[in-house]
Amino acid sequence: MNNLCHILPAKCISHEKCLLVFYISGGHMEWMPHVEKLILEMLANRTPPTCIQSNIVAFCGHILPGQDIIKEIPSVKHIRNMRTVQLTIAKTLAAMRVGRSPKIKQLHTDETSKRQTQITDVVLSLLQDDKSLKTICLAADLICADGTAEEQTKGILHSFADGGRLLDIWRLKVKEMFKEDPEMIQLLAQIPMKESLSVSRLLGSYITTDTCNTAKVCSV
Repeated sequence: MNNLCHILPAKCISHEKCLLVFYISGGHMEWMPHVEKLILEMLANRTPPTCIQSNIVAFCGHILPGQDIIKEIPSVKHIRNMRTVQLTIAKTLAAMRVGRSPKIKQLHTDETSKRQTQITDVVLSLLQDDKSLKTICLAADLICADGTAEEQTKGILHSFADGGRLLDIWRLKVKEMFKEDPEMIQLLAQIPMKESLSVSRLLGSYITTDTCNTAKVCSV
């Protein structure tokens, strides 16, 4: 995640403030943020979830040789569950890219089948400030009600609405975390409004699909 720090409008919080969170009801605990960031970093680099535990042990052994600093390590189940967090982060960053771009030049969508399940993706070509094009996958996990063109179109529209919802959640979280920070307004200015994910921005854009009948109907 460190290579994305320059585009993330958020401040670092010292580890002293990142204590384990205890909830009386059910005795729930959470890992400290730097542990989950380490898991996300390895998942982003395509490390298999079953290998992350041993990687953490090896990492700590090389950084602090001879020091027994590991008391517990995340379970494989928790590491696998973190893939959902990674997906949410990826979708939020994609929505931010779309919201910041001056114009959406092209929309490409395609459907594939995996284990008798139809999955649709939404890929956008964005015009950057330097007039170059940037390709962003807004959604790659749309499971529509069926394989009809109508349901696929609904899925595409939902991907834009979902991106706007994630931006709204991000803005609310920034307001909550930095409500007493004088720089909060500058932080919020870097996160696009959900209106920037309106499908009306596709007016005047190209729509590309394959040549199957369903795709042709969707493009109409």
